[in-house]
Amino acid sequence: MRRKSLKHYSKRVARKQYNIVLILLVLLSVVSLYLGLDLAARKVKASQEFFSPLGDAKVIEVEQIKEVPVKVETLNTNILDMVEYIHKKESTNGKNTNPQALHNLCKAQGKSNEYGYGGMRLKMCFDSEKAAKAWVTLWLAEKLELFNGNVGMTLCYYNLGEKITNCDYAQGYK
Repeated sequence: MRRKSLKHYSKRVARKQYNIVLILLVLLSVVSLYLGLDLAARKVKASQEFFSPLGDAKVIEVEQIKEVPVKVETLNTNILDMVEYIHKKESTNGKNTNPQALHNLCKAQGKSNEYGYGGMRLKMCFDSEKAAKAWVTLWLAEKLELFNGNVGMTLCYYNLGEKITNCDYAQGYK
């Protein structure tokens, strides 16, 4: 009879231990989920902001862009003209004094973006004007190829993000 009670006692202890371990696992899961969300929120707060078309402010992380080597001699002069056109349209060649303008927001951080690349939604800033120009030049070269040399569509896509052949932004280009 004594053996039976020890066996029964051992099973009860094992069952209690199992329940305790199960409860601890559930608690650990809840705590790790909470901490995981908290860490994600901290990471997001350190990121850059953009405003959605729906009006709710959201936060995304944008990797900073370093210098991009470009061999300007090998590019089509059409692309270089487009880069200068965009420079003029986006920041009046860097002379626009509106403090809310993207190039002035970047300048306040010691960075540059006089080309409006990424727009006010992403608020991307480059380490230098040269890096910004190189990035925009590469982007234009890639999109011009994608759109079979259609300058109007490339400029509209740059400004609006839409694949249309004609828009106000492209109208002023020669």
